[in-house]
Amino acid sequence: MALVKSTELNNTGVVGEYFKNFHIDINVLHETIKVQAICYKDAAARDAGKAPTNFRETAEVSGEDFATWFNAPIPEGATTVGEVLLPMSYDFVKQNNENLADAVDA
Repeated sequence: MALVKSTELNNTGVVGEYFKNFHIDINVLHETIKVQAICYKDAAARDAGKAPTNFRETAEVSGEDFATWFNAPIPEGATTVGEVLLPMSYDFVKQNNENLADAVDA
């Protein structure tokens, strides 16, 4: 799973396009959810084991939005945390980060 969107990295003229979620933080006490996606040059670079760039996109919610995401129904057929959390994390980023809202699922 990944998100694809051509993005200039930190106004450098360098473009990356392949975003993988690498950090998911659910803080029940403070009612916050934060997901960070890290950018690779492209899928081929990621598949070749190349290092990601230092560019990250972050999506975060709290309060009532926390409750909406935290209490979301489990997809039918899911039997592991990964089958639930990873797909939801990509939807979460697209819905809560304006820069990746129109990214394509990969």
